[in-house]
Amino acid sequence: MLDAEYVQRVRRHAPSQLLPLAAHVGSTFAPGQTQVTIGDTLVTPWALADIARVSLVHGREHRGAPADFADVLECVDWYNDLDDPDLFAHKPGALTNFSLRIAGEQLVYNLPPQATISRSVAMLEQTVPSRTPRIMRPGWAEELLGGSVADFVGTGFLLQTACGPNVGLFDLSWVEDQNPIGLDEYMDLATVRKILRTQFMSTLKEFKRKNIENDHPGPYRRFSHNPLLNTPAIAGVVDKLIIPVAPVITRKVSPQGIYYAGMAKWGDSFSDDMGDLFEQYVGRQLKLVPNALVYPEIIYGPQRKKTIDWFVVLDKAVLLIEVKGVRPTESVRMADARASKELTRMLGKAFEQINRTSQLMDEGQPELAIIPRSLPRIGLVITMEDFHVVNSTFVRNLYRSDEGIPAFVASVAELEWAVTLDRPLDSLLLDLVQDPESQGGSIRSKYGSEEARPNPVIQEAWETYPFSKIHGSN
Repeated sequence: MLDAEYVQRVRRHAPSQLLPLAAHVGSTFAPGQTQVTIGDTLVTPWALADIARVSLVHGREHRGAPADFADVLECVDWYNDLDDPDLFAHKPGALTNFSLRIAGEQLVYNLPPQATISRSVAMLEQTVPSRTPRIMRPGWAEELLGGSVADFVGTGFLLQTACGPNVGLFDLSWVEDQNPIGLDEYMDLATVRKILRTQFMSTLKEFKRKNIENDHPGPYRRFSHNPLLNTPAIAGVVDKLIIPVAPVITRKVSPQGIYYAGMAKWGDSFSDDMGDLFEQYVGRQLKLVPNALVYPEIIYGPQRKKTIDWFVVLDKAVLLIEVKGVRPTESVRMADARASKELTRMLGKAFEQINRTSQLMDEGQPELAIIPRSLPRIGLVITMEDFHVVNSTFVRNLYRSDEGIPAFVASVAELEWAVTLDRPLDSLLLDLVQDPESQGGSIRSKYGSEEARPNPVIQEAWETYPFSKIHGSN
């Protein structure tokens, strides 16, 4: 199936006809769910998100045909049948490129809901920075988001919770001053209205403009950034807000979503502040590991150079941890000609830093004497957003040539989970790096079925949200 054929199939219907039906289907996803089967059709949130984008950008209201649920499912089937251009042409490196694109297209929806939305407060409001921030001082969230981080997350939670019983639609009258459903007991409605209008909504015209900024016509189009990730609710197509794909709201209210908003307003100064908070947040998580000795980066030598960000001394191993507040760029998600260079910039240098620190330990650098030299060492590069598939051999070769000590990439979501496992973390990681069958995998892919305790940092943040009192964790 060619992308142009699929686009023509979707644009056959008026957006006001197709989008409410797609939103109805999208509202059936439970938190964290990434697929449902309706009849013989496998429906995914990324398929619905792209159908919504194509309809909004290319649909014609006055020339479109009526639509029913069968049309939505047929559009999904056509999406599922799209060819990957590299695999279809048997291009060199096709499997690597395909893996990167599929990861960027699909796995962004595979976020643990409670941990993801709790992390925003846990990291941005409950973590102490190591230095005086340039941007993220008192009042920064109100200036950027229209309210506190908790207000912002709560508004998104409200929007997403309303999707199910209202088949993907949201009536703005529900947050008017005379609130008919009692929301004003939990949230300030003026703040909710402001956040909704400035952070979660876009009109059809605004959506088209945002789409042009990242548009890639042709066979790779569907892998480009979808503006629904920034503004999940669309106004002006029907008389209520349409939320075509409720699961994108989880990402919107995550630290990643806040990062993109802050970067658009303040640029690198905001990124630097958030990167420092992220590094300190990773330290908070590491200190949850039982019987661990956790040390921050060490300054060494006459030139006062820095080691990796964190050392974790365990009974059977020493972890050398480098924190990178990076996320897959457009080049990585699209697997274009710059993907290798971008991965090297974001991840390759982190492994170099890990290996350099390990070498300093071998050489007996005096400032590192506190870290045992006799234990096995494992390197971890902790990222704010998942870099799916980058540990696999065929992708790792794009950004890492010097193997050094056993090391791999793990997201902060994996770390939050791994530090609460009943099994000792050092034993678990040693098994992972020593098992040939697990090479290229991740912590969660190997140990996802193991028992874990609640993460106290996540729990503390969750309990600050007003909706946690009326809605159990999930």
